[in-house]
Amino acid sequence: MEVPRMSRSPFRNVLLLVAALCPAVAGNGSVSVLATPLLPEVLAGSPGQLSVLFSVTAPSAWSDVPEQDLVVMLDISTSMAEHGKLPLAKVAIAKIIEALRAGDRLHLIACHGTARIEFTNGTSADKEILLSALSSLQPIAGSLLRPANGGPSEPQEATDLLSGLSVAEPLLLPLADPTLQSMRRLMVFTDGKVAGGLEEGNRIIQAVESLQLRGALTSVVAQGPDYDRWLLQTAGDVGRGGFFHLEGKTNKVDQVVAIAAADYFRILVTSAELRLTAHFGAEISATSGHRRRSDHRRRATARLTTESVPIGSIRTGRSERLLVDLYLPVLRADTYVLTYELLFPEAAAMITPVRGQVQLKVPQPGILPAKAVEGVALFQRMENLLLLQEELRAEQEATEANGLPQQGTGGLGSRWSSLTHRWQQLKEQLNSLAADAAEASRRKPGVAQLGLAQRAWSASEAGRGRGSNSLAVCEGTPLQQACPQGVAGLGL
Repeated sequence: MEVPRMSRSPFRNVLLLVAALCPAVAGNGSVSVLATPLLPEVLAGSPGQLSVLFSVTAPSAWSDVPEQDLVVMLDISTSMAEHGKLPLAKVAIAKIIEALRAGDRLHLIACHGTARIEFTNGTSADKEILLSALSSLQPIAGSLLRPANGGPSEPQEATDLLSGLSVAEPLLLPLADPTLQSMRRLMVFTDGKVAGGLEEGNRIIQAVESLQLRGALTSVVAQGPDYDRWLLQTAGDVGRGGFFHLEGKTNKVDQVVAIAAADYFRILVTSAELRLTAHFGAEISATSGHRRRSDHRRRATARLTTESVPIGSIRTGRSERLLVDLYLPVLRADTYVLTYELLFPEAAAMITPVRGQVQLKVPQPGILPAKAVEGVALFQRMENLLLLQEELRAEQEATEANGLPQQGTGGLGSRWSSLTHRWQQLKEQLNSLAADAAEASRRKPGVAQLGLAQRAWSASEAGRGRGSNSLAVCEGTPLQQACPQGVAGLGL
């Protein structure tokens, strides 16, 4: 936590230390909400903007491990036959079957150009039958289409993950139980070679988020060296079940089995919602961090005084975070500018709402306000760069869809050259953020808990598109086209 600059007033020094060391915290014994403004103080007499970082945290899991309904979605398209991807995935799933406990249920979906259910409600008593069904699965050829990561325009085999998610949904959601006697998990084994462009990728992310909001977490196990980095890492992030890369080495299989265990993730409550109300002329201009799809952050053109933000599933022992941007009016005295209420619609009878407020101090003229809280500033940088990444991905896909040539036509002011330059700039900014976050994490445990260094590095790597055969610039563009020469007459 950032300790603010001391002033000449001893009384004000005490107030500043209390504000910095004890941000707005509210709780109900089960869930706590920490609201940390970027600036604990603002200048008097002038309007401005302020970001507030919310951290919603549930206590560590209790000792009893509930039963689990685990839906495994296995990609069996022909691309999974490359680099030993499918055999390694089957080894991992076989070990998951062997680890089933009494009361656990396993459901298997095979996915290629379409999706089909191989078996449902498999139990520990059915292990031999389940293993036989798994062993019989072989690669199936699908259609050849362009992938969804905003990457290469060359045709590639398509896997219909969206159909797989549609098949998985009724297997997961009818099991809804506000008391969470059964954990609901989806585990996807795939290289992410799906078709349909960025729009299809966003639909997949939205479907994963929909499951998470209703209590079914999605874990993603990426296969092979050529997996779709952006799509699969984002799905694991949004699904709150984690992302894992399984490639080549069987010693990683045990880690995948551990992820599949019922006690790896525990959910305290589902469908949580944070309701925000701005006061005294303040307005909510944007929210971010709670979802990764393309509309995850509203522009400042839509200022609101009230907003409801979906939090979804709250995992025990972990924090769910989001950033709220405020427009501030002229303030002349200390006041609160935002109140919040964390609600639990599906468990209202068991968990009481959490309420609190965000207060700001307005120092007297001539006294400099306290400096920004470093962790919030870094989190804000991360969210802004993720938004820029989405914008560049959409622009690149539009450029590819228009069939604009990438090289050989001369000129340095082309749309492709501009995109290449902007991708490179984004990568440099993400790497810079990763370095800054790593340095701050060494000094401040609170910053380390945000995990920003790893997130920034992962986002930088995801910018490379599909696997290690692509360069960072012009995400997903093949190596020989990564730095296209300009297209005359198409300057931006």
